[in-house]
Amino acid sequence: MYKYSDDIEHLCGCGLDIGGTLTKIAIARPGEELVLTFLKNYSCEEVLDHVINLGVQFCGVTGRGASEFRHRARCRRSEAKEEHIPQVFGVNEFVAWGAGASKLLPGSSGAELPYILGSVGTGTSLLFVNGVSISRVGGSALGGGTILGLGRALIPGSSFEDVCLLAQKGKRSGVDLLLKDIYPPGQVGIADNITAS
Repeated sequence: MYKYSDDIEHLCGCGLDIGGTLTKIAIARPGEELVLTFLKNYSCEEVLDHVINLGVQFCGVTGRGASEFRHRARCRRSEAKEEHIPQVFGVNEFVAWGAGASKLLPGSSGAELPYILGSVGTGTSLLFVNGVSISRVGGSALGGGTILGLGRALIPGSSFEDVCLLAQKGKRSGVDLLLKDIYPPGQVGIADNITAS
């Protein structure tokens, strides 16, 4: 059980989303702007070392690697002599996305109007956010994991970066089905070069 306190303005903390391919990190230090970064293909032990080196007092963690990360942090904390191990707590992933979106939306002061939030990661989730109420309304297995899987099937040994570089050189209209491929020009009321499928 964790104690909740609003008195955290003086503390340094970070939020982690340990996903299937990336660990996303948001670092908050008093009086400084939020720093966003990521680590690729790191083990939970390496991520923990990175977080310890940040010198933060607490760390909220979510994603597929959250349980292992919390376990490793507890083990390190019980063994630690001089090393500073931050307090680590788990965060509901959907709640984290909703709270993060309301903080990061330009011009929002904790957006309270209802909106649909799309989170594209290894898969894709659609969330309905209405103030503090957040619920998953749909999603798909399609996301970054699909791109990585297709890339590796087409180009054995390729990385996500390799696939992205090749995509930049390609021509979307040769792969995507565009609105202009389905409807006569101007019939839909939006740009003809938008992807339909």
